[in-house]
Amino acid sequence: MATYQITIKNNSGSQQNYFIFNEAPKINNAVSSDVWLNVFQRKATAKGQTCVFKFASNYGAVVGSADSDLSAGSSVSVGNPIPVQLGVANDDGTLRNKGTSLQMTVIDGAPQFTENPPTANGAIQAFEIVTDSSFTFAEAKNNNYLIGLGGDLQGTGLSGPAATFVPQPGKSYQIQPVKKFWVATGDYQRGALIKVASVNTTIVPIDFSTRDSVNATVVHNDVGKMTLQVN
Repeated sequence: MATYQITIKNNSGSQQNYFIFNEAPKINNAVSSDVWLNVFQRKATAKGQTCVFKFASNYGAVVGSADSDLSAGSSVSVGNPIPVQLGVANDDGTLRNKGTSLQMTVIDGAPQFTENPPTANGAIQAFEIVTDSSFTFAEAKNNNYLIGLGGDLQGTGLSGPAATFVPQPGKSYQIQPVKKFWVATGDYQRGALIKVASVNTTIVPIDFSTRDSVNATVVHNDVGKMTLQVN
């Protein structure tokens, strides 16, 4: 299990609120709603100081709902992420070990995972969320039900929702996390819904799948530009 570290040097000349969120996971089944990203870490950093974000590469599944209509900045109420294992491939690319499967249901209007999960059926580098017929898609949209990717609370900071979407009933979603993250400034709170296009400040992508190091350093200069340094 890798532990990633993103260091931000605030040379902007003023205090900044830095936050990070990750790229949307790959999902095999067509999603009939937007995939919302979620701010999972946020730190206020005084001018001239440095902040460090650390998080582990273990993942979880989340289920819950948004507290208001889905829009950038809306907060999300989910339970603790359920730790999941991703499917593992053999050297020849065939599936060796299936990833975790979880089933989402709705009881008295509350979306949740069932206590007895289905047999593991996650694809390579993915886990599965199966939805039952206890709700309709209209109910899911009207009540802002959400499922998706979260961070395992046993990690070192990546906890809570990371990418969520409104589910349809009777579906199987194979969710494959990616190792690309975004660093930005702004007033978004931890767990808030966000989209890359909605961030109107400087934003920097960091793709650990193409980097040799699990560490990355971003410098925020005095003209407001953030630059990813080459390690």
